[in-house]
Amino acid sequence: MKLKKLIFGNLFLSMLILSALCSIIVGVTSAMLTYSLSEKTNVFTFSNASIKLVEEKWNALSNDEKIVYPSKAVPKDPRIINTGSNDLYVYLEVQVPKRVVRIVDSNEVISDPQNVELFEFEVNDGWTLMDQKDSKDGASHIRYYAYTAEPLKPGSETPVLFKNDTVRFVNMLEGEVEMDTKLEMPVFAYAIQSDELPGQSDDVLENMRSAFELLIQSLDEEA
Repeated sequence: MKLKKLIFGNLFLSMLILSALCSIIVGVTSAMLTYSLSEKTNVFTFSNASIKLVEEKWNALSNDEKIVYPSKAVPKDPRIINTGSNDLYVYLEVQVPKRVVRIVDSNEVISDPQNVELFEFEVNDGWTLMDQKDSKDGASHIRYYAYTAEPLKPGSETPVLFKNDTVRFVNMLEGEVEMDTKLEMPVFAYAIQSDELPGQSDDVLENMRSAFELLIQSLDEEA
């Protein structure tokens, strides 16, 4: 099966522009250490699958609300809508930026420098971690989640991936990352028509894992 790519280039461009403007303004007017969180949305589908990846709360944020600092929670609410006419297995990929920083724990003890993900989160019920790995350049940690509650029916939508619709910037020691650094936390959506897979069982999770293996194989071929 060939992987079909639908890339929202205009959305990505506009989000990068907003983030850049935001970091410049805050860097000039405030001594507080600040960072900007930018976002990229890609949609990939197999066969006759048709989906939409939406993030209303994130898209509604003002420039100032998209600035992050240690321990700040940021609205981030990706979910998938089945806009087609077939049942689908759907997946989300999240790439979390990493840096070597010192972390401050709840007792205000500062750790040694360590290479950590800069955003923390929990996922909602219905989402299952399929796989995780570091990116080839080591700049991010990649997680793949499947919506395993059931195949996503036409017109239906998944729950938001992140619990409480937020991600939280780690409580790191100020000064560990340069001010006005622009961080990207891309989210990718994937869909496979559920009735196209051969040899399916009555175990939905097993079927979704088999579909996920096809997904990873196709992604590797596209790379």
